[in-house]
Amino acid sequence: MWKLKIGGASGPWLRSTSGFLGRQVWEFDPDAGTAEERAEVERMRQNFTEHRFQRKESQDLLLRLQYAKLNSLGINNPKIKLENVTEVTEELISTSLARALNQWSTLQAHDGHWPGDYSGILFIMPMFIFSLYVTGSLNIVLSSEHQREICRHIYNHQDDFGAFVVWCTCQWHTFMGRNLLGPLLQLYWHYERNSIVDHMKILIGIRLVILVLRSAECTASVLDALILFKELYPMYHNKEIEQCTESAVKFILSKQRDDGSWYGTWGICFTYGTFFGVKGLSAAGRTYDNSSSIRKACNFLLSKQQNTGGWGESYLSIETEVYVDNGAPHAVDTAWAMLALIYAGQVEIDPAPLHRAALVLMNMQLESGEFPQEEHIGCANSAFYFNYPNYRNVFPVMALGEFRRRLIANQNKDGRT
Repeated sequence: MWKLKIGGASGPWLRSTSGFLGRQVWEFDPDAGTAEERAEVERMRQNFTEHRFQRKESQDLLLRLQYAKLNSLGINNPKIKLENVTEVTEELISTSLARALNQWSTLQAHDGHWPGDYSGILFIMPMFIFSLYVTGSLNIVLSSEHQREICRHIYNHQDDFGAFVVWCTCQWHTFMGRNLLGPLLQLYWHYERNSIVDHMKILIGIRLVILVLRSAECTASVLDALILFKELYPMYHNKEIEQCTESAVKFILSKQRDDGSWYGTWGICFTYGTFFGVKGLSAAGRTYDNSSSIRKACNFLLSKQQNTGGWGESYLSIETEVYVDNGAPHAVDTAWAMLALIYAGQVEIDPAPLHRAALVLMNMQLESGEFPQEEHIGCANSAFYFNYPNYRNVFPVMALGEFRRRLIANQNKDGRT
């Protein structure tokens, strides 16, 4: 049975200046687990294979099975289905947050981090296998169980027609072919005819390409951080920071589209970009009342709210550069849109859309209290897609928590307690 090992290391080739904090490695122990736990693992594997076209994410189920045994709180927070409700209360949100945080806390590793595997970027594995194979090191580095899991992964990617689909964009394939495939083929040819020294030279010669991409979301994050820093240390390089933040605001405004959105390059896509754009501008003092940019962003997001009350954006938005609705609400998309509207002041203007969105999030919670792992929500340089494992909980908790805080603030302002 596979077990997740956190931190620590053995062997002369591993070094760490931080005591291996955050390091996570799966190790196979044939004697680990009870018969019931091993049977549950096989059941989850079979269930994933049978439904892999409907639910492509593993959801870190093996990790959750292990941590449920290690860190169980013994708290029973039954799921509450909210029906025929048009307005959420602070009490309902608090109950939802308590369920989410109780479960999420059990997934924290002993060194403080939350482990998880991000999926999608697996093009490195074939190159790793090729290199081990041509050097005759495959069975030395990889145990039989590791090889079995690699084969399981490959089999699960075969579709109903027997094919293995391509998921990268053509631009990325061009890059991969020009910069990696050629040298790897040369590596194999050289290994058959020359010494190990020759093909190592080929590997070292593979070009490293660094892309510089200016993005509104990265700029907004830095802007937010600088403004927070300035509040704490107002006299530290005050003039330089002001100049930097002013330039950042101008850049973010220049990237806003006519419909009020921002195109996101590190997440999917316009919901993600608009969340960061609004967050950065609101940190810099822009509000619904004093900024047409904020008003346009709110109008854009509200126009994309589904009849369910949530938001769900397809990865096709990245490729078409036009907003494409996914047809169903996505927990992370809904949270991003909520946060953007909250930072823009939507709670004070008209909280009804946010009440509807909060209901969607709370009804999406699983029996465990977590939020579901859904379609890919992350991307890199608008080229390929993957999931950050903790997004499913981080952003819904942030959105509900921020909404609760604003509701309480408005109640206190109105003289209600």
